[in-house]
Amino acid sequence: MELCAALARERLEALGLTIEGQDEVNLGLFVKRAVNGLLSDCAIDELPEVLLPIVADRAAGRFLREWSIRKQGVEELGNENLVKQIQEGDTSVTYAVGHEVEPALDKLVEELLNSGQEIIANCRRLRW
Repeated sequence: MELCAALARERLEALGLTIEGQDEVNLGLFVKRAVNGLLSDCAIDELPEVLLPIVADRAAGRFLREWSIRKQGVEELGNENLVKQIQEGDTSVTYAVGHEVEPALDKLVEELLNSGQEIIANCRRLRW
């Protein structure tokens, strides 16, 4: 997991963010969450090396999402005013006025959080 955290830190630093202090702790938690999620999705006990960059991307995406929320001054993550409308047809999310996330950052976060779907599919095992 330390290698995944280092990869996620490198990804975030490449985007211009400095990771230190409490951010290190948060990033570590996001890495653990990403690892556990992939192990569960794939029904495996050990993380293959091919999934390490995907863990790093997903942890970096979660970190960026939290960072953007904190940057906007939103204290409570469960704030109901943050998302105004969600539409499923062509996947549209409308944010409440005053809490809009930059579209480029939002797109980057979504790409990071959903990265590697085809690789994950190759690593899945059947559950009996």
